[in-house]
Amino acid sequence: MLSKILSFFENQAINIGKTNILVAVSGGVDSVVLCYIFSELGIKFGMAHCNFKLRGEASDNDAAFVEELAAYLNVPFHKKEFETKKLLDNSKESTQSLARKLRYEWFDELLNEKKYDLLATAHHFNDVVETMLFNQARGTGIRGMRGILPKNGTTIRPLLACTKAEILALATENEIHYAEDESNATDDYQRNFIRRQIIPKFEKINPSFLIAQSNNRKHLLDLENLLNERVAQVKSDFCKTEHNLYIIDYSKIKSLVGADTIIFELLHSYEFNQNQVEQIQSTFPANGKIFRSNSHELLIHQQQLLVRSLNISSLTPIKIQEKDTSIQIGNKTLLLETQNGQLESIQNDPNIAYFDMDQLKFPLTIRTWKAGDVFQPFGMNGKKKKVQDFFSDQKVSLFEKEQIPLLVSGQQIIWIVGMRTDETAKITSKTKKILKISTIQASQKY
Repeated sequence: MLSKILSFFENQAINIGKTNILVAVSGGVDSVVLCYIFSELGIKFGMAHCNFKLRGEASDNDAAFVEELAAYLNVPFHKKEFETKKLLDNSKESTQSLARKLRYEWFDELLNEKKYDLLATAHHFNDVVETMLFNQARGTGIRGMRGILPKNGTTIRPLLACTKAEILALATENEIHYAEDESNATDDYQRNFIRRQIIPKFEKINPSFLIAQSNNRKHLLDLENLLNERVAQVKSDFCKTEHNLYIIDYSKIKSLVGADTIIFELLHSYEFNQNQVEQIQSTFPANGKIFRSNSHELLIHQQQLLVRSLNISSLTPIKIQEKDTSIQIGNKTLLLETQNGQLESIQNDPNIAYFDMDQLKFPLTIRTWKAGDVFQPFGMNGKKKKVQDFFSDQKVSLFEKEQIPLLVSGQQIIWIVGMRTDETAKITSKTKKILKISTIQASQKY
């Protein structure tokens, strides 16, 4: 097993001589064996134990055991107690889900406060198989089918290539003591049911079931890499970001081979689940229909899917003084330049606007659309138009119109930024001083 652990660190390009690792230790055989292996290899590490106080005295005994083990191995020890039952009363989450959330939030705090480089958990290959089966039972994509990754961000799982049998054998051979969690001997939790009831039935069909799953997982990882490459290409060809929106050209993607899977992958990163993705696809092309995940909302608009964060903040009005040369608006920068006399030429670019300085009332204001807004589009002499009607003519979506900035002089809208200027303050033959405003995306060089 030591060779497998060393291979893990080599494959993940982790220098164990210069890395300080926090190990999540329950007191069970898996995490205890991982600590002994780290100690044997001379890896610098500390131990973190969560006491969820769900099993009375047994929970306290486990915490005491882990603390004694840390003292024996002479490594730092961190412990946190949670009043889990009280927290469950005010939560809609399951016990396991809440416990997972609590412990990983605390682990993140320890990584930052105690300057650990990585968090190590004691997941092994049997856990991978259980996860694969659990996800398949619920319905999943390739990520769920291939199970747990050996490294995800700052979390590593060095035992992932080892089976439970190998871990138990090492503990027995080296007389390593560990705490037994009696809840593992029941079928109360779904994963326990898979471990105790489902996997043994598969092993009756194929005694080498775990080996077969290892081979399946390798194929699934390869397929995931191929899918990721394809999705990245589709993103490049048919997706873009504008006005804080992620815009998916669904009308073009839906005709591609594997379109359903591609759409799922595109939306999964915004926390839309399989059922929601199917509802979105069955609803398309119903304009104006909105769907929400835990973190984002999606609007069907003009053969496209527009996605934005639920936490996106509305544009706070910004004042522009006469002396200003640049203003930041979200991911855009407005560059302001003044010059005397007439222009030799005017650039025909919607992202550039020209104004007669003598007709402007400073400070100018940048704000978003509100009901009742009107302006006089450049070229429409004497004719005013509601901004909302202009947006409708331009097929601007609900999401976009809430983010598009308007430039206002006094009470008059003089520019729908990036789209259309107003007749007010336009350059004429009598203009003596000109203000030029250019809109530049934050990613552009200037």
